[in-house]
Amino acid sequence: MSKKGFLLLVVLGILLRLLLAASTLHPDLASIISSSSLLYREKVLNIYDYLQNAPDNNLVVQSYGRRFFTYPPLAYFLLGGLGFLFSPFVGKEVFIKLLSGPVAFAGLGFNLSLLALKLPYLIFDLLVLFFLRKMFSDEKKRFWVSLLWWFNPVAIYASYMVAQFEIIPLFFVIFSLWAHLAGLGILGVVLLGLGAGLKMFPLFFLLPLAFLSFKTVFNRLKAIVIGIGVYLLTILPFSTSSAFRENVLFSNQSQKMFFAQLPVSGAEGIYIFIFLFCLICYYAFYDKNIIHLSNYYLFILLAFFSVTHFHPQWFLWVTPFLIINLVESKMQTWPMAIMMLFSWLGITLLFEPSLSIGLFAPLSKNLLQAKGLVGVMPLAFDAFMVKSILRSIFAASSLFLVIFSFKDE
Repeated sequence: MSKKGFLLLVVLGILLRLLLAASTLHPDLASIISSSSLLYREKVLNIYDYLQNAPDNNLVVQSYGRRFFTYPPLAYFLLGGLGFLFSPFVGKEVFIKLLSGPVAFAGLGFNLSLLALKLPYLIFDLLVLFFLRKMFSDEKKRFWVSLLWWFNPVAIYASYMVAQFEIIPLFFVIFSLWAHLAGLGILGVVLLGLGAGLKMFPLFFLLPLAFLSFKTVFNRLKAIVIGIGVYLLTILPFSTSSAFRENVLFSNQSQKMFFAQLPVSGAEGIYIFIFLFCLICYYAFYDKNIIHLSNYYLFILLAFFSVTHFHPQWFLWVTPFLIINLVESKMQTWPMAIMMLFSWLGITLLFEPSLSIGLFAPLSKNLLQAKGLVGVMPLAFDAFMVKSILRSIFAASSLFLVIFSFKDE
């Protein structure tokens, strides 16, 4: 692919992102922006204790309660820093407008503010594209990985429509994968530790990265300690806060992976994700670099999503590794990838309307009253049963992809 062709591809992808960023809004954006703005507007360093101790008439507390910020402290400081850098491009009253609801959904200025608030994600999106391309020397593979990532509907949906910051910790994971391929294993574990400081899922990959990057038991243990140590350093100043421990470390979201289990008594069971995770890590321990590290990242996430009630935007975590698997297998795994995407789309549409049709409320306030797919489904259909079927299809597709990938290797 020529440089002009690649640049055209990038420009078209950016235009699509900017158009959707300015036209869509999910309520979570207001909570993220309002909380991160506390850092540079009110100089709040400990958001967890601040929310816990704030008066009842505090605008943020009134709008979202005291326990809505469930992200680690590094996320708070990074989002606050990015918010400060981009604040000159955002209308001064946009924070109040976001909290005020449909009244604000009018005028070009509001749409431009939405665009500016989501613009920082584009930086990390481009960096992910850069490192994905760096992993391939073959120009044909570079073209396909670029095309599949840059016009990936999950990435566009999660970052520019729902406006969650999954792309930022994902960047650290992709960077860690490139570091491994470049022979920089220690850098890789440091990056995973930093990524976990934003969202905890990068810690899933620490063991496979350490096992494949280092051969001796001592070096592997050292790498694991470094990765966990970097993560612990990011949360250490807040470890004494009961609000932080309750809202982040032991929140409902961090416990979702433990919901699926096989009971062995009235009080004990086998956690399915932990079982699968251990199997994958055992294989990585004895692997002689036969299985590509990106596939270990992929296998772990497929196990996680197969047995976890995941939020739609979380699916962004797995998409670059699905793309790498597709490209490396010469598109042989496309049926499984398509079925996973179909399952994700169906599950997303069966969530609350604010994650689908309601996203376009800035274009028409009437969409705020839209029922969504569940509201228009025939009574004969049980939405939970449909979602369970979709999750079963996803799990079966995941298992077959893992088996196929091992067979291919």
